[in-house]
Amino acid sequence: MYLSVCDKSSTLSVILMIKNAITIFKLLIPAILVIVSAYDLFHTVIDLRNKVYPKIIKRMIALVCIFFVPTILSLFLDLLGTSDIFSSSCWTNANPTTIAVLKNQEQVEADAEEAAKKKENKKAAEERKKREEAREKIRKQNEKKAEEAKKKKEEEERKRRQQQGNNGGVTVDDPTFLHESGTDGQVDVINGIFYKPAGNRAGTAGTKGSAPYGYNKFFYNRLKAFTDAAKAAGHTVNMGTTEDVAWRPIERQQYFYNCYINQNCNNGNLAAVPGTGNHGWGLASDLNFGNYNDILWAHDNCSRFGLRFSVCNNIRSGDCTENWHIEPTTIKTK
Repeated sequence: MYLSVCDKSSTLSVILMIKNAITIFKLLIPAILVIVSAYDLFHTVIDLRNKVYPKIIKRMIALVCIFFVPTILSLFLDLLGTSDIFSSSCWTNANPTTIAVLKNQEQVEADAEEAAKKKENKKAAEERKKREEAREKIRKQNEKKAEEAKKKKEEEERKRRQQQGNNGGVTVDDPTFLHESGTDGQVDVINGIFYKPAGNRAGTAGTKGSAPYGYNKFFYNRLKAFTDAAKAAGHTVNMGTTEDVAWRPIERQQYFYNCYINQNCNNGNLAAVPGTGNHGWGLASDLNFGNYNDILWAHDNCSRFGLRFSVCNNIRSGDCTENWHIEPTTIKTK
């Protein structure tokens, strides 16, 4: 049976040092006494008048005591080690073998404790990750709900403005021109979809439309209905009427493209590669507005007329390159 302190390799190591010190003491002190006594005896032989026998006898008695007292103490403690007296367990088990066993056991326990801590930390980390994922899921759900609520509110506002007459009494649910079919110049319109020829260059001879200002006549019909509805609703939205902003010859497109590349004229506005732009087919217009409310009305209502602002995703959020450039909703190449 052991005291808890005697279960520690560090405690037994200290006791082993004490035991080793006692062993050294048992060997060293007698040796010193023997040397000193021999020295005294040598002087006695030389000088018979020097009576050192009593001194030698005393030293021999001390030698016997010193030699046997640690031995008796060690035997006594060894005997106690076989009993249930706790203190003797430390002394008896203070040997290299027991200390090595205890150190190995302590290392195993330390490793097990470290593994348990790592497992606990891993479990705690997994729980934190789950909580964070749950919070992130809730956040995304809230964002989605907020976005849906925003879109619903915007749609309700758009319908409210229409009901209040913002469209000037013009209703374009399924107008004929959204399903037109025919040809104007080199552009074919099939069921409301505009098809450009792939083999010619926009803005060259024969690419100009037959409507006013060189517009493709089918596009012009939509554009005219759109600007008339704006006027009826009290908004100023005018189509372009010059070759710069309506049908555009390739020479003018080259000028605007150079401005865009060099950023030294026309405010460096976006421009298509000459021969590829929709202005050159009469299928684009740069509008003029009276104020910001007119711009908002145009962007809110263009789709009702089969039109779109192709380089402006959202006028209100600022995701918009050109808020004035308008085209048919669908343009394809043959």
